Amino acid sequence: MQRVRIEYADQNESFRETLPRRGSVVRTLQDTSTGRDWTLVRLDEPFEWQHKIGEPFQFRLLKVDHLLLAPRWVGVNIDGPEPAAVFINLVEEDRVPRGDALNILEYVQISWGMCHTDS
Repeated sequence: MQRVRIEYADQNESFRETLPRRGSVVRTLQDTSTGRDWTLVRLDEPFEWQHKIGEPFQFRLLKVDHLLLAPRWVGVNIDGPEPAAVFINLVEEDRVPRGDALNILEYVQISWGMCHTDS
């Protein structure tokens, strides 16, 4: 099973403290709206995230045990020898996608990161 380390890169400073995280690649899924491939990663250490859902100050507690990652650049693979710039989406423990397809709009896009393959 492939192991990865996800580090913070940009776009959400409040999420910076949540990373780095390590996990195992579960499988690759295809987004039904764009055709983009997303990699599902099961985290070694799940976490909770207060996600803002409205104004003023409405939040929902997410219990996150997986992440969905997709390369930000064409031609770059998450499992390559060099770190890959990725989009990071949160997956709640009761919303892990089944099968080989997903609608990425159903998952919270939280940040940009760097994905390193652990040896």
